[in-house]
Amino acid sequence: MQWNILGTGAIGCLIASHLRLKNHNVNLILRSAQHLKDFEACKNTITYQSQGSTKLLTGFTATVLGDNNSKRIDNLVVATKAHHTATALEPVVKQLGSESSVLLLQNGMGIAEELESKFWPQQDQLPQRPRILVGVNRHAVERIAPYHIVHHSGWDDPEGGLMMGEFFRDRIAKHEKRPLALEQTLENITALQGVTLSWQDLQVRMLKKLVVNAAINPLASILGTKNAGLANGNTYAINVMRRVCTEAKDILGDDLPNESATSLTDMIIATCHHCGENTCSMYQDVKAKQKTEIDYINGYLCNLAKARGVEAPTNRDLVDLIHSKEKLY
Repeated sequence: MQWNILGTGAIGCLIASHLRLKNHNVNLILRSAQHLKDFEACKNTITYQSQGSTKLLTGFTATVLGDNNSKRIDNLVVATKAHHTATALEPVVKQLGSESSVLLLQNGMGIAEELESKFWPQQDQLPQRPRILVGVNRHAVERIAPYHIVHHSGWDDPEGGLMMGEFFRDRIAKHEKRPLALEQTLENITALQGVTLSWQDLQVRMLKKLVVNAAINPLASILGTKNAGLANGNTYAINVMRRVCTEAKDILGDDLPNESATSLTDMIIATCHHCGENTCSMYQDVKAKQKTEIDYINGYLCNLAKARGVEAPTNRDLVDLIHSKEKLY
């Protein structure tokens, strides 16, 4: 059974690395012929650093996205940026069927709904579409060069480093038996700390991760700091993050049960300390002069706030500030 990885940033390379460490067949679907040449220049190797050791992982195959490949894809991990996901997936949709499993690993919310609306919009198409799983990644991983990552934390996360849940399982006919190889394989890789949850439970985890990203990512990107710089005695940054959390709780309400603005703020400060040496993905995008995922993070909260009649001035300001930085590229 072959695994296909679409998106070879920090998280895509993390999953690919651990699959190869367990001797799985892994194919990287690369964006262009130039990206294929770049990977070949790296001798088809991913450099993986973690806990003071460095591993050079080989044995990958690689193909170019949109190369008229008709071979069926059984397991696909999509680790592209949120705003690139639909465009990146489109060339491989024809290779996906009801026996395929797709795991989405993006920051932010709304990507699975966007894909279903674009590629499988009709109710009678649902039994034919692939199983779509959404992942909540809690691993702190930094891409320091193409196909070279540093894994800072997440392998010992007691709550699970990679939480997965099937998107709208109840909309698929009850009698259908679909293979669960994707999540079972990832659960069996100890370092990934994979765990499968119900869609309802996963949504709560997704919202908590959304709030974490909404508080940390834009602020770290604006201030130009690693995560630790937001919490180590920086009362001004903490005040901004607290306002993000207060707005988020007002917006999400009962969607985040058993949470308060205070508990969310405490969670975020703990994340800043635990993942202090990590450079968040949005700051990496800003440094690389790439479009960020702000519209799927703070922008998602702002859109939800508008729909629910709630004010979200801090989140709106952060969206505007990040887009202002993008305009300066």
